[in-house]
Amino acid sequence: MGNVQAAILDMDGLMVDTESLYYQAESEVARRYGKTFSVEVMEKMMGHKARRSIQIMMETLGISEPVEEIEALRDTLYKDLLVRGVTPMSGLMEFLNWLEDRGYRKAVATSSKPVFKEIIFDQLDLHRRFEVVITAAEVSEGKPSPEIYQLALDRLALDPRQCIVLEDSFAGLKAAKAAGCFCVIVPNPFTRYQDFSGADLVATDLFHEDVRRCFLDLSDPR
Repeated sequence: MGNVQAAILDMDGLMVDTESLYYQAESEVARRYGKTFSVEVMEKMMGHKARRSIQIMMETLGISEPVEEIEALRDTLYKDLLVRGVTPMSGLMEFLNWLEDRGYRKAVATSSKPVFKEIIFDQLDLHRRFEVVITAAEVSEGKPSPEIYQLALDRLALDPRQCIVLEDSFAGLKAAKAAGCFCVIVPNPFTRYQDFSGADLVATDLFHEDVRRCFLDLSDPR
């Protein structure tokens, strides 16, 4: 390495605290169908595209209704929570400022639906801060497939060795490594017990000195 030029960030659970909102919404879905949701179920779902994550939830809990029905209910409940306000994860704004001050390019590769990305970006004024933003609607396969990161690399016109991916989930880690990228994991409370042994670095927050050191060590400072 030595020529890193860009950061590619996941969104849910890494940039913003949406996982707690998903947990509330999915717990309510389970309750309405006489089931009990848990962190363990949510861990299995995280990182995947919406339809696949709902299928995992249904298979695990034994819910047999049409997947479209369950997904629509979950999305309605989640959106209601989302519009009330989202909280950036620790270090996000400081990290974005630091990247911008040093001339690094920035992209987002999220498994979230476009409508949810728009709500979050509007609330936190993020539209102007990212050169490339890719959502679940633009890929046929969700993480752990590398497709979303391959698309991000293509739109940035960069080699995998020129980017550092920041993720919070095992599925995201697998996707990033399969795309050939250096991957930094910043776990959240819902993913902290996942297997991150394949990560290049595990840090406690986005602005941790070890994260910044990775960028400086793997690039030519500007």
